[in-house]
Amino acid sequence: MEAPKGSRIRPLDPTPDIPPPLEASEPRSSRLRPLILIAGVTILAVGFLSVVNISPPGPTTTTLFDSANRATTTTVADGP
Repeated sequence: MEAPKGSRIRPLDPTPDIPPPLEASEPRSSRLRPLILIAGVTILAVGFLSVVNISPPGPTTTTLFDSANRATTTTVADGP
C-alpha cells in the first residue's frame, strides 16, 4: 500500500501514553513496609513484656485449679 505523494507516514508508537493502573504505580514492598514494621514492633513489645516482670509491688496471690476444678490459692510475700 503506497501513500499518496507528499504525505508523511508516521510509524505507530510502540509505547502508548497510558498511565499505569493505581495498584501498579507503587511497588508492593513499599505498600507492605508499614505492616511489616507494625508487626515487628508488636513482636518485640510482647517479647520484652514477657521477659520484664510487670507485677505490682507487694504480695502476689495465685489461684490454681486442679483436675477436679478445686481452687488452690497461694500467696507469695515478695512477689514472683
